[in-house]
Amino acid sequence: MYNKKKNTCGTFDVLTMSVHLPALIMGLGAAMTAAAAPIEPKAYVSNGGPGTVSGIMFFPPSPPSVVSTTGVGRFPQGVAVSPDGTRIYVPNMGATSGSGTLSVINAAVTPPSVTATVRVGKGPTGVAVSPDGKRVYVANQSSDTVSVIDTTTTPPSVAATVAFGTNTFPFQLVFSPDGTRVYVANAGGGVWVVDATANPPSLLTFITVGAGPSGIAITPDGAVVYVVNNGDSSVSLISTISNTVVATIPVGTNPSSVGIIPPPSNTAANTD
Repeated sequence: MYNKKKNTCGTFDVLTMSVHLPALIMGLGAAMTAAAAPIEPKAYVSNGGPGTVSGIMFFPPSPPSVVSTTGVGRFPQGVAVSPDGTRIYVPNMGATSGSGTLSVINAAVTPPSVTATVRVGKGPTGVAVSPDGKRVYVANQSSDTVSVIDTTTTPPSVAATVAFGTNTFPFQLVFSPDGTRVYVANAGGGVWVVDATANPPSLLTFITVGAGPSGIAITPDGAVVYVVNNGDSSVSLISTISNTVVATIPVGTNPSSVGIIPPPSNTAANTD
């Protein structure tokens, strides 16, 4: 969990819900977001200043190093990788209002290259790929919408637009592991739950959390959603069964993002 103002990371014990601060000192620089591709030991980082995406190879060589740089749109704000690791999706805020786009990068070629640019809403900041890779959701904070991209068409195209209401500012979003739900952190307040099985996708319920929610993540089993509240320096834990907040944990000042490391497979409950 990254605290932008203090430039620190804190960690939770997801089994005991205890907090460990600080765990790591880090600097973001121009890199806004990183996501790992499953087909090879590589990470992709969107660089907001130069408008590029860096590909980082873990090994070889050692230590990890940048092995590719791909130009995308102006002010990229995030990155997501398709389940098979062949496509990278990058939302670009653009140089002017209303010029938001999504860059689609072919990661299966060397070097990776942009194969399509999809026009989305204003001020896109968040992106998430469905578990089957067929849909990409883009959070457009300046137009209070989420663009739903159909990746099965050539080129990928906008299949639907989900509206949230004035001044909701959808910022980040995450799919449930089964792909049926999308949880959208709205900087204007609260989390919307979207039914991704509906055609077009529809709003299911609204969950009140802390002030200024920004980052969001879900546990691998889909049971709990973690929401970072930038405005009151806390994290809300949402039960996906009841769609209610079950815990609120204070953290460092102005947290902005959160990631979850799954527990080891040998942490099953003792039945003796």
